[in-house]
Amino acid sequence: MRLIASTLIVLAAAACSDATCADDTPDRSPELEVLDRFVGEWEIRGSATPAGGEAVESEGVETRKWSQAGGVVVFENANPPEFHMLLTYDPDSGEYTGMLMSGPSRGMVTGEWNAATETMSFTVTFPDGNRYVGTNRFIDDDHVESRGTITNRAGDVLLEMSIDQTRREE
Repeated sequence: MRLIASTLIVLAAAACSDATCADDTPDRSPELEVLDRFVGEWEIRGSATPAGGEAVESEGVETRKWSQAGGVVVFENANPPEFHMLLTYDPDSGEYTGMLMSGPSRGMVTGEWNAATETMSFTVTFPDGNRYVGTNRFIDDDHVESRGTITNRAGDVLLEMSIDQTRREE
């Protein structure tokens, strides 16, 4: 459970302003431009509370950058457990989609952007049937507030998370 909590704290953490993202990137669709918010280096402070348990605090640094061809954002966090995620936009499905890996855990990621509230909602589906549902609310160019819940197949809450992120100064 702690592995999943750490993995999802890292997942929920993300943001970047257009001004702080690389200017030498290829032209992207408006949907891919949304992902520029995720690019950068971020300090992450999170809390994960298992059902009936006490909160576990966590902090770390995560780096997110565009792939070499510029169509996928690559997330990397070396804090145990090692975390990697790929995220892009699928015009056929109209969803943000990706894959995450943290140690031996893996999950399929889907996302939805709400421009009016500047919020990215994520759902991660794990092979065991557990699901993470959460949001990243972009407060400003340098701060993101994330909240999420992991449930089992029956819908029982297994874990609740709260994550605050601050973009590191360059």
